[in-house]
Amino acid sequence: MAVVYFLSPVDALPDVIPVLGWLDDLGVLSAAAFFMVREVQRHQVVIAGEDAQPGVTSPARSKTV
Repeated sequence: MAVVYFLSPVDALPDVIPVLGWLDDLGVLSAAAFFMVREVQRHQVVIAGEDAQPGVTSPARSKTV
């Protein structure tokens, strides 16, 4: 969603406003990057916990798609 917001011509603050228009895009992309880093770290903790306890599956890994 953050990439769509960044590429969309409709913004909360239009990009034609010199600095403010770019800052809202930067804020959205920064928030998305922070979210992704946090989710990857959380996933790594889950994976590390599975490696520490062989034979025990977490709900996140036991789902079949």
